[in-house]
Amino acid sequence: MKNKNLRPVNKIAEDILRNWPNNFPPEPKLIAAQLTQIADSREHVGYFLGTTLIEDFIASASQWTGPDGNRLKDELKQWLKVK
Repeated sequence: MKNKNLRPVNKIAEDILRNWPNNFPPEPKLIAAQLTQIADSREHVGYFLGTTLIEDFIASASQWTGPDGNRLKDELKQWLKVK
């Protein structure tokens, strides 16, 4: 899959940070903060590949549902298909 139709990872992460519920655990929010440093899932944040951080976020944010949570996680899942 090509990434030309996908929003940059950092823009998705900024939306996550804006919409993250205050009463939810902070760990996924910290991962999202790291994702603001990359535009593409193939880039690195320190030693971590973007795809690894995206997978970690999706796994740790499984309780975040609703329109915003589902939409933003679905957008990140599309980045996992980029080769």
